[in-house]
Amino acid sequence: MGDRIKTRPIETRLEALVSWWVGKMLLAPWLVIALMLVLTGISLTYSIKNIGINTDTNDLLSSDLPFRKTYDKYKREFPQFVDTMLFVVEGPTLEITRTVAAELTERLKHSTREFKSVYTPDAEPFFERNGLLYQTVPELEALSDRLATIQPFLATLAENQSLQALLDILSKALDAIDQSEQIDLQPILMRLDEAIQARLMDKPYSLSWQEMMLGETSQQTGSQRQYVVVQPVLNYSDWLPSEQAMRSAREITGSFTGEQYAGVRIRLTGGVALDYEELQSVSRGAGAAAVIATVMVLVLLLVGLRSVWLVVGVLASLFVGLSLTAGFATWAVGELNMISVAFAVLYIGLGVDFAIHYCLHYRHFLYQKTEKMEALRLTGGYVGTALILCAITTAVGFFAFIPTAYSGVSELGLISGTGMFISLFVSLSFLPALLSLRSIPSAHVEHASGKRVGMPEVITQAPYRHAIWIRSGAVIAGLAGVILLPGASFDYNPLNLRDPDSESVSTFRELLADSISSPWNITILANNTQATERMTEELRQLEVVGKVVTLKDLVPSEQEEKLILIEDMALILGLQPETPDADNDTSNADAQTQVDALTRFRDRLMTYLETQKPAEVHATAAQLYSDLNRLLGQLQTSDDARQSRILEDLRTSLLGTLPDNIDRLRESLSASPFAITQLPEAVTSRWVAGDGEQRIQVFPSQDLNDNKALREFVEQVSAIAPNATDFPILSLESGKAVVKAFQQAFISALIVISLILLIIMRNPVDVIYLLIPLLLAGLLTVATVIIFDMRFNFANIIALPLLLGIGVDNGIHMIWRVRRGIKAKHNLLTTSTTRAVIVSALTTVVSFGNLSFSMHPGTASMGKLLTIGMIFTLITTLIVLPALLSIRYSSTEDMREIG
Repeated sequence: MGDRIKTRPIETRLEALVSWWVGKMLLAPWLVIALMLVLTGISLTYSIKNIGINTDTNDLLSSDLPFRKTYDKYKREFPQFVDTMLFVVEGPTLEITRTVAAELTERLKHSTREFKSVYTPDAEPFFERNGLLYQTVPELEALSDRLATIQPFLATLAENQSLQALLDILSKALDAIDQSEQIDLQPILMRLDEAIQARLMDKPYSLSWQEMMLGETSQQTGSQRQYVVVQPVLNYSDWLPSEQAMRSAREITGSFTGEQYAGVRIRLTGGVALDYEELQSVSRGAGAAAVIATVMVLVLLLVGLRSVWLVVGVLASLFVGLSLTAGFATWAVGELNMISVAFAVLYIGLGVDFAIHYCLHYRHFLYQKTEKMEALRLTGGYVGTALILCAITTAVGFFAFIPTAYSGVSELGLISGTGMFISLFVSLSFLPALLSLRSIPSAHVEHASGKRVGMPEVITQAPYRHAIWIRSGAVIAGLAGVILLPGASFDYNPLNLRDPDSESVSTFRELLADSISSPWNITILANNTQATERMTEELRQLEVVGKVVTLKDLVPSEQEEKLILIEDMALILGLQPETPDADNDTSNADAQTQVDALTRFRDRLMTYLETQKPAEVHATAAQLYSDLNRLLGQLQTSDDARQSRILEDLRTSLLGTLPDNIDRLRESLSASPFAITQLPEAVTSRWVAGDGEQRIQVFPSQDLNDNKALREFVEQVSAIAPNATDFPILSLESGKAVVKAFQQAFISALIVISLILLIIMRNPVDVIYLLIPLLLAGLLTVATVIIFDMRFNFANIIALPLLLGIGVDNGIHMIWRVRRGIKAKHNLLTTSTTRAVIVSALTTVVSFGNLSFSMHPGTASMGKLLTIGMIFTLITTLIVLPALLSIRYSSTEDMREIG
């Protein structure tokens, strides 16, 4: 090698070429600036007018992937299940919930601009008429016994739905208890007391007669919850495709106010709502974060460059380069997706580095008393080769994603890779021309020089004095990283990337916890009935499967036996289809008649309490007696109008839901046998496609909030049905495709980058020295992610190309500085190159590290990964790399020193 580091011919030619180019730019700087600004204006105008955005997350992966093809087929066969919003309606009673769901459905149907279709599963008339047939025989027998017990109540109240009729029936029931008949009055007495207490506190209350009829069954089956499924009109060219639909949905749900809706809760979830609230979560606070990041970057640039003019040059170059890159993105891609839109973030993180390195080396040439124009030209030649190499290697890292199946990152790779060359062009043309317009005050140059400002010698010499220990520590850390590497995992659950406090996420997780009705279920399409039955039988044998539903399951079994029980119930109840006779309806009896009925019932309670009765019923009756006294006292002190209102409110609270329930009970008692061919078209169209393919719906037996349960569910079902699809499949397979894409891209990028470095640097040892800190930083980053159980996900994995680019660039600049004749053992860490590496790294950290504090978990994880990766990249570059270089260059004699 000789006494000096020899300059390779390719390096000499590149240096000469860049010096010549920068010199030409300096001949007519105003012309260069004007042309660049015009080009910037054209590019910006073109981008603003033509750039589109596709926020459909389904398009982030190649449509050629097998699981995408299967899902696309499913969407064509059953489009009504794609891009839906789910309204979850809950109320204090099923009657109120059902009424609100019906009102909500009607209001949504009138908003035709925002909603294409509205479907309420529980409101299908066919199922309301034949609902009892879907219960088991034991359930029907239990219901029959219960209805037989309350038959006297229903038969009387069906004819006379008045407050005094109800109280008279309860008095007779108390007499029956005295005669030792087995009548459980606890539920009705408790509900009566609740109604009276609500009236005393002037609060709304509604007794659920369905609960009284069916007992605890309705609560156990979760029937106090109703669903309304909506397909909104989406515009994927907008940042928020469902914004109009979501606004309309919020306005409609917000209109359910007033006493009649007390206790009602309407929540919104489903795929569309989840995506909408996620985009809002991402953008929430983004403006403030951007301002804070901008201020912090400006402060760092001022501290690092020590010149307002240099800062202006860096920012102007950044703006020009970003505008030109946006123009290229518009021309090459035309439509940005949810990932490729991040090209601006990556450009800022990497593009600014070129300008920083140029400015700091230019300042050092000025410190060497070089004339301004000559300093600009020499700087171009001095750092130009390293910048070219950085642009090529970083671009390769991005271009490596183009052939992958991850379409979102593939487009990002094309845009960002080209952006590196745009940044190189701007840094070697526009930036020198701009800087030439004004000189930097000599005081600023002196103050910012390496001779006056630098790190303490104990720090700059540490990598060399303790090189052996550092190299040993690096080996140990690397081995530890390799050992931990298999523990790296990918979080396939997209819910974990969303704000857990948002309504859509919290509601969705609540529904997922109920595995039997989980919104995350698997869909399988079968060609015929035989295939459906065979596959269904196999699926039901799996422990991970909670239930399997097909069209055939909508036809209840044992219909004949069930119909006999239903006919018996109809005979026992004696409910006729006609409505009560108006002449016999005393619901509007005068106030005094109702007060007298209350007084008689109170007195009957007193008699009941004077005897020995079951403790639980006795306590309830005692509380009811006390509250009745308070109510009668209130009635006595009220004027006629208020007295009538109190009594009517009490009657409505107790009997308001009865007429509808009696009508529904009459309807359900008219059930008739039916076959699969007699199911309504509105039902069959959701299970059988136009070409005859049948849908099989598979529900999990476990909570799919757990990633392990999700994986097991998908893998075992897919083993039986390779054509299975829907969101659990999409989540898991998308994650696998993303991981594979990044593995493929990083391996190919590493190989190509190594070859390029070998060709240009012509020194395998230097290439190895450059790659070791990069790989070590990567291993340490992954190890930290594993140790702190952070996991990679769809969001933070996007940070890896940025870390790769910065890691390669830092190593290139440091090694290039040594190859240009700097004593690595003595002053590498005091050079402008080191300061440029530090400043550029810190600007990246403050630009994107503040994302760690985002309320959006996905964004926060990306910010944390970037911060961790940047810290390790900086450590390995400034500590490990010099310790490695000291092996090769420790015997280097005195050389010319530039900084």
